[in-house]
Amino acid sequence: MGTGSSTCGLCARQVNRASGKIFTPVKDKIRNASAALLFLGCLVTLTSALNLPITSRDLSSGLASHPAAAALTFAERVAYQRAIEEVYWRHSIMQCLRRTAQKSRKNKKSLPFYSIRTVARHFAVAPTTVSRIYTRLKDEGLLTSVWGSKTFVQPTQLNKQLRVRAVIAMPASLPRFRALPEYRMFFASVQDALWKLGFATRLVFHEGRDAETPVFGELLLNYKADVVIWFLPNSKNLNVAARLLDRGLRLITIGDSLADPGEHCYLVNRENAFREGLTAWKRDGVRSITVVRQSGCESVAKLAAIEASLCEVGIPHIIANLEGCCAREHLSTLSQRNNSAVIFPSSEYAADLASRKPAQFRALLERRVLLVEGLIDLPAGDSFEAKVAFIAVDWQAAARRIGRDLVSPAPRRNGQTPIVFQAKWMQRQSKAI
Repeated sequence: MGTGSSTCGLCARQVNRASGKIFTPVKDKIRNASAALLFLGCLVTLTSALNLPITSRDLSSGLASHPAAAALTFAERVAYQRAIEEVYWRHSIMQCLRRTAQKSRKNKKSLPFYSIRTVARHFAVAPTTVSRIYTRLKDEGLLTSVWGSKTFVQPTQLNKQLRVRAVIAMPASLPRFRALPEYRMFFASVQDALWKLGFATRLVFHEGRDAETPVFGELLLNYKADVVIWFLPNSKNLNVAARLLDRGLRLITIGDSLADPGEHCYLVNRENAFREGLTAWKRDGVRSITVVRQSGCESVAKLAAIEASLCEVGIPHIIANLEGCCAREHLSTLSQRNNSAVIFPSSEYAADLASRKPAQFRALLERRVLLVEGLIDLPAGDSFEAKVAFIAVDWQAAARRIGRDLVSPAPRRNGQTPIVFQAKWMQRQSKAI
């Protein structure tokens, strides 16, 4: 047993020596290849730091003369040489593009840069190589790109010198802005038209009676505005506007023919569209109309104009106040009448009623309903089928006219007829008003 085990141990040691001799050449080749790669990496890094010219022939001779390269096969040497050339060319192209971008970057404007295909064709390299270079330059903040467009040189600083024709302030009622799409459309259209003509605009929001106080006039003056465009001002707003005129500001007012047909620069004419719609209702069989008003807040002039149009068309009507303890009963009664219609002179009040009494308002909309001041926004999450008539204005065309008049103002005399924007009676079938 002792002799056998010693013999087996001896054989094992001999086998281990033999395996060591077998794997030693492979290990040497791996070690030599690693040393060659390390040497070449140091050579490329040193050349880049010193910015010395280098060619692939020099690299090839350095690789061949290095002792560790003797252990590499021909295919391995070719692969290493190609890898080194790709690194060299990528570094050289990057340096060239970086210098070009830095020179162009001194301009404050974003200038177009070379496309990836142009650079790849010029240097005879793959587009993917150039794409990686551009990614690196974008990370450095030298280049930027727009989706579906060209690559641009990122300027060192933005051009902060913006020249405008004038600064225009536009007072806006915050409750109306929240509830009425037609009201928002006016401001959006005017802002867009004036910006294209070189005017800077600023919305100045107000609530309640804030716009009727002298403090609001001082607020407009603090914005250093040159012109004030006031949309649908009431008589008390015009008192504040008179203070602005005394301070040298130019005032442009847009009034409503139903609410305030006084002296304005521009006037929205809803009366013609209103009478045309009433005539269509009468032709369709409407026999009575209920005009819903908000106590203490409705314009007397607007109610008088609506009643005059109803009398002219010849449709019986009543004025209803839906506030107080009997509001629910009034809404239920209105929703059950046949051959009847409901008119809301104030779309803002209709939106408020829809948010406070959604069930009754939904039942009311099963009848014919007219929103004189345009569509309303329903409360969030509430949607239902509603056949609603409304009076709308082409605010984009109106905004372009206002912009042209600002650029080339014509002398205006007291008592001059205002420029009229004609409204249209429209009807919409949708899930949201």
